[in-house]
Amino acid sequence: MPPEKRFLINAEALFKATLACSVSRDLHLAHERYCPQLPWLLPWQPNASANGRILEMVLRCLCFVKGDTCHLLQGVPSIWFDFGVPLGVDRLCVGGSLLTFSVAPVETGRARWRLSYSCQGAWIPRRFVIALPGRTPGDRAMREFLTGGKANGHGTLGE
Repeated sequence: MPPEKRFLINAEALFKATLACSVSRDLHLAHERYCPQLPWLLPWQPNASANGRILEMVLRCLCFVKGDTCHLLQGVPSIWFDFGVPLGVDRLCVGGSLLTFSVAPVETGRARWRLSYSCQGAWIPRRFVIALPGRTPGDRAMREFLTGGKANGHGTLGE
């Protein structure tokens, strides 16, 4: 197994464990040192910085910037693609611009996807690298989309 695939599997496991074990069951807020059976750990202590880190993890699963390249859906669990609905964000601040993007299936199946994007601001990525479902379940195919310096665009990705 290539190291990148091992890394993605481990990262997804850590992400799921964090969401399952380190948040309260009622409000899904991160907490620290809380156990109702141990009175010396009371009262309940919310952990605001951990809440921010969880949100940051979710956002980085969807989008992150490295150099002049914007990487999309690199850390998204494979099952998110199985529902056949668009994945994206609206007005996320990256590189000093507000980025809106959507990756939606063109037809049933996992072969073709439509990317649409809009950048409002001075920064426009030179290219997008999108991690789409591969030929076999759990695999990813990296697709590149060049922006040509345009602030808005769309195109079809895949086979």
